Amino acid sequence: MSKSLGNHIPLASTPEDMYGKIMSVPDTALGASMRLLTGSTPPEIVNIEADLESGKQHPRDVKMRIAKTITAIYLGEEKAEQAEAHFVRVFQEQQVPEEMAEFKLSAGMSVLDVLVKSQLVKSKSEARRLIKQNGVRLEDEILSDDQAQIALDAPRVLRVGKRRFVRLLPPED
Repeated sequence: MSKSLGNHIPLASTPEDMYGKIMSVPDTALGASMRLLTGSTPPEIVNIEADLESGKQHPRDVKMRIAKTITAIYLGEEKAEQAEAHFVRVFQEQQVPEEMAEFKLSAGMSVLDVLVKSQLVKSKSEARRLIKQNGVRLEDEILSDDQAQIALDAPRVLRVGKRRFVRLLPPED
């Protein structure tokens, strides 16, 4: 693992980030991950690798156990449970997270303005690229016009990609 290769797991990250980064470990690295990062015994690891090879266990299920174990080691069992629930909700069930940042709209704000000012993106050019690639949604609607104004009468969720969310609150009258 290394930061320069983009596959590090920071110890100071959120439980959801730690769990998610472990879930993105390649299937081929599961044995090494278990050996280096968990307290699993060599016979346990050999059995799990054999089960993976034979198809008796699915790599996703093994990753989930590893992710929960590692998250619990560093952040506690309760945080690991919450991180797993978040992962299942957002990535397996394709739902929005229960908790997310909130952003109060101002009258006349464009999609581009909201993305930048809510800090979902770092720049307007990144926002334009994501919109062009159909990576920005307001609830289930794909947003394709970066200059379109967002008008709400109730809170709605703005989503960028698979991992970034913000609850938009309507402007006060």
